[in-house]
Amino acid sequence: MKIIVITGAGMARAVLGMLGRTLAVAVALCLVAFPLLAAEGGGVDLSPLVGEVVAGLGAVLVGLAGWALRRWTGIALSAEARATLDGAADRAAALIVQRYAGRLTLDTGSPAINDGVAYLRDTVPDAVKRLGATPEALEARVKAELAKRLPAS
Repeated sequence: MKIIVITGAGMARAVLGMLGRTLAVAVALCLVAFPLLAAEGGGVDLSPLVGEVVAGLGAVLVGLAGWALRRWTGIALSAEARATLDGAADRAAALIVQRYAGRLTLDTGSPAINDGVAYLRDTVPDAVKRLGATPEALEARVKAELAKRLPAS
């Protein structure tokens, strides 16, 4: 017997596929066995079949619940990482405005922007990694926060 570990949406498809095959076999057995048993005048004991169907449905429900929980948790973690990065970008902008008062520009590659990107990478590395933020995305985030703090020209 092989054990296959499947996660995410693939798990739901695999479980539903197994359930479909199980139900197909059960229906085929019923279509063949019931007429034969009825022709002999014997009764039909469905208790083993009912037990298998209930066990199969239970496995499907547990699998779907696990998939839904994992999906929900992933979404919650992404939202938390985004909030963490937003807070760090706000703090970085405040520090940059204070440090570079009077000589602040939003030019790409300026020392102020580079300091802001470094601040984000150093203070919230897990959030940066979780969101897959590129250096360009971090730079854009720093510039956006700084633009909120600079007087309109």
